[in-house]
Amino acid sequence: MELLAKTGLRPSEALALQWQHVDFGRRRVRVRRSYNAGRIGPPKTRFGSRDVPLAPGLAQALWRARKASGVDPADNALVFADTEGGVVNRTAAYRAVRAAGSRSGVPWAGLRTLRHTCASILFRRSYNAKQVQVWLGHHSPAFTLATYVHLLPDDLPEPTFFDAIGASDEAGEGEAPGEAKRA
Repeated sequence: MELLAKTGLRPSEALALQWQHVDFGRRRVRVRRSYNAGRIGPPKTRFGSRDVPLAPGLAQALWRARKASGVDPADNALVFADTEGGVVNRTAAYRAVRAAGSRSGVPWAGLRTLRHTCASILFRRSYNAKQVQVWLGHHSPAFTLATYVHLLPDDLPEPTFFDAIGASDEAGEGEAPGEAKRA
């Protein structure tokens, strides 16, 4: 779940993720596949193929998980595999997240919620729509905004920064804002 919340991968992309696509040196996940309709294939769109940055802590957690699994990093083993090494049952994954959400008091939470969480964090950290679009693998910033605009803060920032713009050029010391200098 942490991987989805911190990378914004689609659940279908995470289910098809192989260890060979986790670049620990560059701290990136190379999204090249997805799991849909019971088969692994290319990502949803051509924009879905992308390299997603990993936070240092998440990269370390993945490194430990890979070591614990005993797989060769170049192996094509799935990051999220069932007991036989196959794709995790999607329905079971959804149910597990729903159950965790219910226990946490957010019964509406699901796997897609984690993608929204990532987008929300990126917007809150002042990433622009183009950056979030590329991160999430969308075809356009307009689509990203249309899908996630409700995540943008609806409160307006305090415009104190305007005081620093041209303030010393326009007003003399002691003058009230908006008063013109007198000759």
